[in-house]
Amino acid sequence: MTFAKRTICPPQPAVLVTGASSGIGKDCVRAFVAKGWHVFPVVRRPADVDSLHALCPSAACLTPLLGSVTDEASMEEVVKKLTQCLAQGAAQGGAALRLQAVVASAGMGAFAPLELSSLELWREVFEVNVFAVASMSRLLLPLLRDAATSPGPAPRIIVVGSAAGRLPGPMQSTYCASKHAVEGLVDCMRMELRPHGVKVVLLQPGLVATALPARVEAATEQQLRVVAPKLRAVYQNQMEEMQAALRTMMTKSIHVEV
Repeated sequence: MTFAKRTICPPQPAVLVTGASSGIGKDCVRAFVAKGWHVFPVVRRPADVDSLHALCPSAACLTPLLGSVTDEASMEEVVKKLTQCLAQGAAQGGAALRLQAVVASAGMGAFAPLELSSLELWREVFEVNVFAVASMSRLLLPLLRDAATSPGPAPRIIVVGSAAGRLPGPMQSTYCASKHAVEGLVDCMRMELRPHGVKVVLLQPGLVATALPARVEAATEQQLRVVAPKLRAVYQNQMEEMQAALRTMMTKSIHVEV
């Protein structure tokens, strides 16, 4: 009696990327697709899905998920859909997917002196840059721990921080404080999750050629319009000098290369 050989294909590595509609996050999607990973980009707007599909014409390598990193119910739905997709391939006899990495790339900046930065702005920056990282990691840890028990490289959480977490500057108190907080969060996560086979990595890039600085400047101008003219005048010269310095530095910024 002879038996036919059965070929067992290794699972395809999968990665979830937040902040995937632009900047570092979108370039991460492009790089992972090029390396043959299945990518689950998280975006807020349906319009962003079309631009992502242009990176991968084959639906077999890309599954966009709609969700907001600052809305826990929304992220719970994202994780639910992700769990279903991870199980679907093996259940249908196709290639199994293994969640091998999570990239937390969503972020926002702010540019204003402390005295002119409202608590609303502080909360918004920390919601995106800190709390969203903690919430997303907490929701995805069961899947990452499961992946750690299967053959293959150790799964990891990759958090995109900033050099501002180590090098603070004037007019950036909200942003720098949030990136300092992210550094402490990641250091704790790394020690907590090492015994469970999950690695945690913090990236701290300097100036990168993305749309973030322009968005920060526009948002800051909108924020300052509601400030009393007399108080704004106190910091006017400092802010103009910092904006000019930022524009000069951005001419020397590096392009994203993952």
